[in-house]
Amino acid sequence: MGSNEVWAKCQQCGTELKQGDKVCPKCGSTNKHVERTGHAVVGLKASGKVEHEAHWSSKSWTILGIIMAILAFLLALLLPSPSFVIRIAIAITILIVVLVLRFNNRIKYSFLMFLRQLDHKFTARKTYGGKKKPR
Repeated sequence: MGSNEVWAKCQQCGTELKQGDKVCPKCGSTNKHVERTGHAVVGLKASGKVEHEAHWSSKSWTILGIIMAILAFLLALLLPSPSFVIRIAIAITILIVVLVLRFNNRIKYSFLMFLRQLDHKFTARKTYGGKKKPR
């Protein structure tokens, strides 16, 4: 700090005092007002990872079975006498769907959440205005 830098103010009149000033050059007061400032930066970083893992329940298997039965019924109606090649194609498609659901976790998770949404949509009790609707 040089001798010409302002380091305080007079407490009486507010005149800026230089480093060598013992008394205020304006009013003669020896009372000084010194202000110091400082800056601090504090950072906080938090992270977390939660992964929901969906498991096959008996209800999930039941809903999947019902969906497969409906699809088989619709295929039987639409294709009353499918050829051998069409039967093989249907069997391969079903096998691929089962393998994808078994080994691809992202598709498996999405499919299980879809089954649970169907379950909730059709079997959950409905509430109206906070009261359960009688069945």
